[in-house]
Amino acid sequence: MLSDPVPKSSRRDFFDREVEIEGVRSLSSPITPL
Repeated sequence: MLSDPVPKSSRRDFFDREVEIEGVRSLSSPITPL
């Protein structure tokens, strides 16, 4: 595994933020592309 300069905690926060943004986007849009 390659050494990652970004700590796992930061990557987890970034991932959680992306999921939260996707959730808000899905809730804000009347039609969910699922």
